Amino acid sequence: MVDFNSENKFQLHLWAMFFYQIFIQFYGIAIRLVALFNRKATLFLQGRNDWQTRYEDALQQTEKPIWVHCASLGEFEQGRPLIEKIKKDFPSKKIVVTFFSPSGFEIQKNYKSANAVFYLPLDTKKNAKDFIEILKPQFVVFVKYEFWLNYLNELHFKKIPTYIISTKFRSDQIFFKWYGGIFKTALQHFKTIFVQDEMSKNLLQKIKVENVQIAADTRFDRVFQNAQNVNLPAWLHKFCDGKNILIAGSTWQADEEILLQWQKKYLPKNWKMIWVPHEIAELKIKNLELGIGGNTILFSEIESQKNELKNEQHLIIDTIGLLSKIYSVGKIAYIGGGFGSGIHNILEPAVFGLPVFFGPKFEKFNEAIDLQNLGGSFSFQTENEFSEKINSLIKNEAELNRVGKIAKNFVEKNIGGTAIIMTALQTDGLLTP
Repeated sequence: MVDFNSENKFQLHLWAMFFYQIFIQFYGIAIRLVALFNRKATLFLQGRNDWQTRYEDALQQTEKPIWVHCASLGEFEQGRPLIEKIKKDFPSKKIVVTFFSPSGFEIQKNYKSANAVFYLPLDTKKNAKDFIEILKPQFVVFVKYEFWLNYLNELHFKKIPTYIISTKFRSDQIFFKWYGGIFKTALQHFKTIFVQDEMSKNLLQKIKVENVQIAADTRFDRVFQNAQNVNLPAWLHKFCDGKNILIAGSTWQADEEILLQWQKKYLPKNWKMIWVPHEIAELKIKNLELGIGGNTILFSEIESQKNELKNEQHLIIDTIGLLSKIYSVGKIAYIGGGFGSGIHNILEPAVFGLPVFFGPKFEKFNEAIDLQNLGGSFSFQTENEFSEKINSLIKNEAELNRVGKIAKNFVEKNIGGTAIIMTALQTDGLLTP
């Protein structure tokens, strides 16, 4: 048995930081190897080439900005309501957004509410020190799950107020393990940790982390804002033609196999389907189109064919950026990812009052758990289970509408996280006219 006295804890902390530094170095080497045959890894490296010079040039007119860091696109959507609220209420404030992943940066590199958008340099001691010295942020906001130790240590050393928003914790995370000391220490570096729920707050208090405040997931604010400003193109109205619409959003192959079998057996004539697959590579789209078996049109074909769109029962969206608007014409939504690493955004359809279906892997998503407990969504394990549940709902319009209302009310009751965070930042004296 190890005696975890103060000296042993200190030694363990040193060893843990030593291995963390080695891990970061090896991660950088691994990315270089993967980049030889992977475009995403190539973008990861190219975006960070000679970053010091480029960032210094870009920041010459940006004094003491607010720095908001997001891992990827999903986290950006959580940070976006706060960014845009700051810009609206304090337009003179400068904001710099960083991304870890190319999938976030490449889509949002021209984001208009930010004064600059960068890749975050790899979390080495030198990069952290140099980046923060160049940026000189007034304060920092990390979104959801970003715990880069060298950056947090450097921000703490320089006494720069640092926050994390829309985060949540589970008992199986490293913070709550005997070997997670360096990550527990990192939590103390945040001025405030804004968590999504009471369970997260209780877990943190058990390890003596008290700098915690509950604020609902800011994605609720984001999807609610989007729902107030939907301008639908004429082609979408033509396709819908008064029919009920099932929207298959962010689907993967495992999801599509279930939906393809279902639609062949059960899709009613007064229903249509809009497919918005997660992957839009040409071969993937072609295979999906063949699987449907006809009576289908691609989004990319609409203009060239000058089609009236009323006769097709299936529309495949082979581009990105339209899904959140498309949900507004739906009657039921199927959300993909539940047979892979986890489901995609269920709040985007829920805000429009759509009952939501998804696969079995949703245990890490509070909103999915909560909405299912309320009766506004349905998970399933098999094709037969899915067919049974959705067919029952389709045949009972009153029940379908009742479930949809539960979903919509769920979103509306959880908006307000951004306002809580803004109040805290103003109370801390960081946002003043």
